[in-house]
Amino acid sequence: MRSPSEEHLRLLAIFHWVLAGFSLLFCAFPLLYVGVGVWFIHSPPVASGRGPPPPPAFGWIFVVIGLIFFALAAAYTAALVLSARALAARRRWLLVIVTAALSCALFPFGTALGVFTFIVLLRPDVQALFGRPPPQSAYPPWAGAPPGWPGPPPAWPPPQGWPPPGPGGGPRSRRGW
Repeated sequence: MRSPSEEHLRLLAIFHWVLAGFSLLFCAFPLLYVGVGVWFIHSPPVASGRGPPPPPAFGWIFVVIGLIFFALAAAYTAALVLSARALAARRRWLLVIVTAALSCALFPFGTALGVFTFIVLLRPDVQALFGRPPPQSAYPPWAGAPPGWPGPPPAWPPPQGWPPPGPGGGPRSRRGW
């Protein structure tokens, strides 16, 4: 039987494959801009008296922008596919984290997948499944901090002589003067 962390990783891999499929589908939309740009570049003169066709530079703008967006969408799709494979193999933890960060920009499905990927992959037991050392804590010693940090805060009531005396040796006023 699988542990809950292994089951979460299996589900994350499946959802990465699903989002990669959607991303591949939407990856074709920038190619419409490329087609429109090519049509503008090669458009014949208009027979009606509405004026000359657009200059070829106008078409090249569409082609370049369409190809840039297509390349970005294809790279993102490839990152999703690589992340899905890495999740299934429990390798390349950092690649999956970076892909999750990129996915957060694609609302709503990418955001949900990115956030859930962060929640799962940042747990110490999941990091151990990826072969990563456990994270070092930045908290005080009673919470697992490095040695040399002060101990836990004093228990209540405070020790005798607290709060320290105010100016002139007298008791401190509530306003701190």
